[in-house]
Order: sequence, then C-alpha cells, then structure tokens
Amino acid sequence: MAVWTGIAVGLMGWLVAGGLPRLARFTVSQLVENPVFPRFNSVFFQGAVAAAFLLVFGLEESGTDRVIGWFFILFLATAVLTDLAYGLIPDRLTIPGGFFFLAVRLLFGETTLLSYPAGWLIGGAVLWTVARLSRGGMGGGDVKLAAASGGCLGWPDIAAGLVVSVFAGGLFAVFLWVSGAVGRRTALPFGPFLAVGFLTAWAWAEELIRWYLSFFP
Repeated sequence: MAVWTGIAVGLMGWLVAGGLPRLARFTVSQLVENPVFPRFNSVFFQGAVAAAFLLVFGLEESGTDRVIGWFFILFLATAVLTDLAYGLIPDRLTIPGGFFFLAVRLLFGETTLLSYPAGWLIGGAVLWTVARLSRGGMGGGDVKLAAASGGCLGWPDIAAGLVVSVFAGGLFAVFLWVSGAVGRRTALPFGPFLAVGFLTAWAWAEELIRWYLSFFP
C-alpha cells in the first residue's frame, strides 16, 4: 500500500507541475505583453516537483502539513518558472501567496503563532536590506518571495532557508564564473536558489539549526 501511495503522490506532483507554465503566464500577463513561455526541460522540472511532493509526503505525518507543503512547492516552482523565463517574480504570485500561507499557518501552525509573522517580517526585511545594498542586484520579487516563504516556514526556519539560498547561489555563481560561462557582473536569477533554500528549510531546518548551534557550546 505504501508503494502505491508513493507512486500516486509522485504522479500527482508530476501532473500538477505540467500545468504550472500556464499559471506562470497568468501571473506575468499584466507585466509582459503577450507572454509566451520559452521552451524548457519539462521532464526535469516535473520530475523535480514530483520528487519534492514525495519528500514532503515522507517527512510529514499530518495530512494538513502535507497539503500545505505541496502548495508551498507549487508556489516556489511557479516563482522559479517566472524568474527563469521573464526575469521577474510577479506580485500576482507573491502577495496572494504571502497572505495565504500566513493565514493558513496561523490557523494550522505547529509552533507559536508569533513565529509565522516574525518569519514573514524577517524574511522580507533581510532581502529588502540586501536589495538596497546591492543597488539593483536583487529585485522586489525576491524580497516578496522571501517574505511569503517566511510566513509559511516561520522563525527561525526562514533564517536557515536564507543561509542555504545564499550559499547555493554563491557556489553556483562562482562555478559559472570560473568556467567562463558568465562574467563577474552578469546578473543571475536568484529565485531558483531561494526555492532550493526554502524547500531545504521546510525539510531540515531543525537539523541545520541544531548543527550550527553545536559550534557554540
């Protein structure tokens, strides 16, 4: 039964991911004239979403937490699509998503209620500060994505997600620069790395934080 349930969950993630390009086009339709989604590796993308669905299914015992986790995956995946395709993460996605996750977490959250508003504020404030200091190196969509994700993850999990995002993005940028694929001033979309960091935090924030604190006995 467990095997068939896993297959069903993975298939659900695969099928739902196939419709995300349409959602991505809708979210940018007010900002991009005649948005045509470019060709991309749909097999890899749908496989990644299906794997993330299975990860959440395996980690969470509560049906409510699983559903919230799946919605969070779809939210992050849509942001990745719009960022890679159009270089933006639209308000049509991040603002409704932020209010949705904050409201759901306040109703069904596992930690203290203040954890989720704190995550929402801190996630947005940290990236807002980075955006100001970078002078255009990071967009407002990244800031709102971090705030919305903070409302879903809560504090201190959002901190773990931001650290993983910066680390992953930095490593990838260095790799591309060393390989000669990009120059030092080439702008790279940060949305995919935020998605990786926030999904990692959903799954293993507690372990990451415990590991970090172990260096300060």
